[in-house]
Amino acid sequence: YYEFVERPCVQMPFYDNAKQIHLRWNELRGHMCANPDLAHAREACCREDRFKEVRVGKIESNVTYLYEGERMTYGTAKNRCIEYGQDLCFYELIEAVPNNDLDRKGYHWTNRDCSINVKVNGEGYVAIVHDAMQTYKDNIPWHVEEENTLNWFRVFWDNGTYPGDSEENTCGDNDCKTLSDGSCLCKTTVTESVVFSSLVDISKEDVMSQLFIGALVPQNGSTVTNMTDGLRAHTIGGNVDGNTVFEVLDKGRIMYLKNMRSTVRLEGWAMPPQIYEAEIATISNALVSDRTDSATGGMYVEARYGNETTYIEWEVEVPSAGMYEVSLRYGNDNSPRPLRV
Repeated sequence: YYEFVERPCVQMPFYDNAKQIHLRWNELRGHMCANPDLAHAREACCREDRFKEVRVGKIESNVTYLYEGERMTYGTAKNRCIEYGQDLCFYELIEAVPNNDLDRKGYHWTNRDCSINVKVNGEGYVAIVHDAMQTYKDNIPWHVEEENTLNWFRVFWDNGTYPGDSEENTCGDNDCKTLSDGSCLCKTTVTESVVFSSLVDISKEDVMSQLFIGALVPQNGSTVTNMTDGLRAHTIGGNVDGNTVFEVLDKGRIMYLKNMRSTVRLEGWAMPPQIYEAEIATISNALVSDRTDSATGGMYVEARYGNETTYIEWEVEVPSAGMYEVSLRYGNDNSPRPLRV
C-alpha cells in the first residue's frame, strides 16, 4: 500500500476553529482536536436527523475517498459527504463500503467544535489540553487530557507574568480554573501579525531573534533580495508581508522563516467549568444506577420509559447574573426519548 506523507513543515500546536476527530469506534480513546485546514483525518458520512443513520458513519471506496487511508482537510471531507447525499456528524462507528475491514485504522472528522486549552504550572511551563466532547469515560488521550497530561514545555511570556505565578496573580484572578495539581487551566485564542514591513536595516540577528515559524522553500516567481551575509529575503510582487520568507544561513545550515508572529493569548471563564453529577442533584421519578463504567462518577440517572415524566434539577451558584454556557452529557442506547432542558 502507498501511504500519504506530508511535506516537512511546521504545524502549529495552537489554532482557532478546531474540529473534533475520532477513531473508527467512538468508545475508543482517541477524541481529540485537529486543525481543519490540515489533512489530519478522513471523512465519516451520516445524517443526524435520522435515528438509525446517525450512529453509523459511512465511507465508500472511490466515492467518499479516492485511495485507502486518504487523509483530507475538514472542508474536503464535508464536501465529499454532501456529494454523497449526507454530511459529517458525531458518529458511533464507521462502516466501510464495500470492504468493512474492522482493522482499518486512522481518525475521522466529526462536525463537533473543539477548543485548545492550556495548563500553566508554577514555573510558567505549559501543557496542551484538548477540550473535546467525550462519549465514554476516558476517551481523550492522556497526553492532551486535562488531569493527566505531563507534556510540559517552555514558552515566552509577555512581561514575564503568567496565571498562578504569585499570590497576587492566581488562577482565579485570571478567570482560569485551578486543577488538582495546582496548575491553571485557561482557554486560548491565536492572533497572527506581520513582523517586518520593510527590508531596510534588517540584520540576520533581527530575523533570528524575532521570527520563529518555519516555512517551505520559497515558491517559484518570488523575488530574491540579498541583504547581509547569510540573509536573503524572498518577496512576492515586491511586497514585504505575510508571504515573505527569509532565508538564513547559520552554522552551515539553511533555514526558511516565515515573516509572521503567532501570539497565543490566554482567556478565562466568567465562571470556571464545573461538573454537576446527575446522581447528586434533585431527582424526581428516576433511579440511580451504577451498571456502567462509562459515566463520570461511576453512576447515572436512568429515566423512566413510556409516558412517565422524569426530571433532574441542579442548584448552581454563579458569581453574577448573565449568560453562561451549559453542556449536557447523556446516553441513550435504544429508542428515541424526548428530552427538554
